[in-house]
Amino acid sequence: MKKIILSIPLIIIALLSLTACSKEFDDSFKQSVYYTKIETSPAQSKDSENKPYYLYHQTFVNDKGEAVKFDMKEYRSEPLKLDSYLKVMINKKDGVKSWEEISKKAIPNTALDKLNK
Repeated sequence: MKKIILSIPLIIIALLSLTACSKEFDDSFKQSVYYTKIETSPAQSKDSENKPYYLYHQTFVNDKGEAVKFDMKEYRSEPLKLDSYLKVMINKKDGVKSWEEISKKAIPNTALDKLNK
């Protein structure tokens, strides 16, 4: 009986630790789908290694209509095409992880309504 009573606090501590690890995992690795529209063409910049990039200050909207703002740094010789729509994978801790250009028809209506305001 004493062993059971002594093990209960250890079980509680273990469960709390697992919960904290799960939250850290979500913050570090979980990615969510968002959509954005390229409406500006920023000036080209160069990094310390003289590689050209463009820095976009974008608003991203998920399929529920929730918006977040992130910077998107794109290493390329030409800017992204104006008025193009992107499907973006975002990690809330690190920002934009990947993207692909998609058609306007592929964007959920709730996200599209927010993007076109």
